[in-house]
Amino acid sequence: MIKSVLAFVDGENLTLRYQEMRASGRAPCDEVIHEQDCFVWVPTITRWTQMNLIRVLYYTSVVGDDDKVAGVVGKIGQTQYMCVSDGTIGTATLIPRVHKKPSNTKKSKVVDVELTIDVMRAALTMPIDGIFLLSGDGDYLQLVKEVTRSSKQIYVGAFSSGLANGLRNNVENFVDLDRFFFRDAG
Repeated sequence: MIKSVLAFVDGENLTLRYQEMRASGRAPCDEVIHEQDCFVWVPTITRWTQMNLIRVLYYTSVVGDDDKVAGVVGKIGQTQYMCVSDGTIGTATLIPRVHKKPSNTKKSKVVDVELTIDVMRAALTMPIDGIFLLSGDGDYLQLVKEVTRSSKQIYVGAFSSGLANGLRNNVENFVDLDRFFFRDAG
């Protein structure tokens, strides 16, 4: 049975982990789309399942002026992912949630807060079967537990680098993102 699922991407977390892994010598796949310090994606990231992925919201922050923010919003909003709906395989585009951040910070807490609020709102009010969270950030462990209490299924996708203890063991399915982003992931 195909499940109706919403995906929430902590783009800051994924981007920082991806960049750290590249700096350590990992070779990226050709399909990877990357914008330094704010965005990373690969269209096949959702290929692992037959879930009906209704929407993918991508949360990140950007250092720069309004033109820089608008450029990142445009790039994310034009980026596709593979989806399955009513047994048909197709593509859809990411929905950007981009915030400005001060130049002296790596991450912006507003991303974590907005993502958490949106996940809880979806889990409690939307007629969906599950939530797909793309982040290895331990700050989301309590959120994962709360979604489980709401009777929604929860899936987590994260890189092996920086994966917080407990995230893998508190979800219905864990997806190691290394194999989608890096050639040498096996």
